[in-house]
Amino acid sequence: MKSYTIQYNGSGACMGAHSYGGNLPDPLPSIATSATYNEIACTPEQAAQPTLWKVENGALVALPPTLAQQAQALIAAGCEIVSAGTPALNGTYSCDDAAQGKLNRMYSLIQRNGGAFPGGLTSLPWPDASGAVHVFPSVTEFLDFEAAIGVFALACEMVKTTGAGSLPTQPVDIP
Repeated sequence: MKSYTIQYNGSGACMGAHSYGGNLPDPLPSIATSATYNEIACTPEQAAQPTLWKVENGALVALPPTLAQQAQALIAAGCEIVSAGTPALNGTYSCDDAAQGKLNRMYSLIQRNGGAFPGGLTSLPWPDASGAVHVFPSVTEFLDFEAAIGVFALACEMVKTTGAGSLPTQPVDIP
């Protein structure tokens, strides 16, 4: 059975992880290098991402998520849409790269079809993040939805990429 530790410096910042082939040594070593590091026992999951932790009062404490991590979490959770004109469209929709690709493909098909749904459709069924299907009764409503999701996802991506800026708010209203 392996045992795991996180190495930390005098200010409590976690610098790396270490695994032992069996039980942890008692006492845990202090490692003298250019700075002094100590070790604290941890789980394998904590050892896999030691920079997400700090040591306070002899215990591991999770660091608050960075702005970029918060933006990534928003993308993963989806975008909550509220439609004033068609409440049946209300829901939380995926806005990750795969969802953006599908939305962009449908937008292109509508444009190539002279501003109408492709394939002779008069309405467009579209799943939300949970898989529940919502029916867009018009191209205008779908394009409002597509633009809202796109703007939300872009705002998240900019914050994720730069680590700065403001996170978009939810819900996102469409007509």
